[in-house]
Amino acid sequence: MQFQFNEHFSLHTQQAIQAYTLEQYSQTDSLEELGAAVQQKFQVVQRLSMRQQTADQVTVQCVSAVPLARLGDGLVIVDSGQVVDASVFTARTLRLLPHVRCAAYEKEGAQVPEFVLNTIYRLTPFVRMRYVCDIRSDRELLLHDVNDTHRVLVGDSEHLPDEQISGECDAILQELRQRQGGRVTQIGWKLDIRFAKQIIASRA
Repeated sequence: MQFQFNEHFSLHTQQAIQAYTLEQYSQTDSLEELGAAVQQKFQVVQRLSMRQQTADQVTVQCVSAVPLARLGDGLVIVDSGQVVDASVFTARTLRLLPHVRCAAYEKEGAQVPEFVLNTIYRLTPFVRMRYVCDIRSDRELLLHDVNDTHRVLVGDSEHLPDEQISGECDAILQELRQRQGGRVTQIGWKLDIRFAKQIIASRA
């Protein structure tokens, strides 16, 4: 058998798929049944094709589900909404993903609802780089600033920070801290950006 994998599969996952496919191949004469068994075993395989090139040669092409975001510690949400173990994917793939949290679904095999997927699709490069997103509901998204652990923005999929809004939040916090003589540096603040033309700050 010759195996072809797309770029997202880790070496460990490729080896596991190969070993299982070869094991099952010795037990069936049907490539259709074999393909179904492989996809049942490895649900992260989105597309699988098997072609009998010669009497002794089968080519197997595996395409993974599209990884959308790292979830919590050691998990990934893929485009079907399924939560899978992060070890399925390469380190390079994982580095390129935004980091989100969604407590109700942080377990392997969970299926996230549509609003979680919609929120992830709306995350801009700026948000992906600067914030860890805690998706609470379709109307509440907590954005934890990776540069300031005492600041959390409150938004939703329709109200996400850009550089201008983030700068305005910086200015608000600087003013609050100056008013208190710098004593509030270690106090957590929430800045709600869901309102038109205003940002509401409150103690976290």
